Amino acid sequence: MSVVFVQEVPFDAWTAVFGIILAYLVASFVYLVLMWVGEGKEWAKKVDRWFTPCASCITVVAALVVLATHAALSHQRPAAEGDYEKLGTYTAMVARTYPQSQMVEVETDFGVSLPVPESMMPEGAATVGSQVTVDVSRLSSKPGLIVVRRHGDGVYSSGSDGPVFVASNVCKSAGVLSCSAAFGDTKGDDGLFPSTYYAVTAVRVS
Repeated sequence: MSVVFVQEVPFDAWTAVFGIILAYLVASFVYLVLMWVGEGKEWAKKVDRWFTPCASCITVVAALVVLATHAALSHQRPAAEGDYEKLGTYTAMVARTYPQSQMVEVETDFGVSLPVPESMMPEGAATVGSQVTVDVSRLSSKPGLIVVRRHGDGVYSSGSDGPVFVASNVCKSAGVLSCSAAFGDTKGDDGLFPSTYYAVTAVRVS
C-alpha cells in the first residue's frame, strides 16, 4: 500500500505568479496610456523602445525566482497526525476482516465503510459484528500544506500502524449520501482529482 505524502510549502506559488502577470498587465495598460498621451514625442519613443523587452524580462525572471524559491523551501514527507483534522465520532460495526493484510473494514451508522489496520483495533474487537466507536478525520490541502496526489486505487497508508486514508472519490458508502455528505464535509466533493482523504484515526469499544 502506498504512503500518502504531504508537501509543506512557504506560500502559494501560482498565486504569486498570477500576481506577477497581473502586475505586467497593469504596466502594459499604463504603457498604452503613455503612448497615447505622448504620441510623437521623444520621451514616448524611448519608453516604446525599452518597455516591452524590459517588462517581459522582469516578468519572466520574477516568475522563475518565485518558482525556484518555492521549490527550494518546500518539503515533502509522509502525512503526520497534525496534518489531518477530526470530522466527528461515529458508531460503527466491523463488517469484514482481511487476515492476510491485517486489516478490517468498519461500517459507520451512515453506511460509510473505511479500512482500519488491526493494530489500531481494541483487543478482541477485530471480529465481524463487533460494535465500536470511531473517530473519522479528513486530510486535505490547506494553507502551507498540500496533499500530494498519487496514482493508484485511492487507498493510502500514513505509515507503519497508522491510519489508512481513502480518497473522497473512492470512499465506499452504502447509503444514498456520498462519504463527504455523510460526514457533513462539503469540501470532500472534489471530483476526479481528489485532494481530500478520509480515515479512521481512533477506535474504541462501544
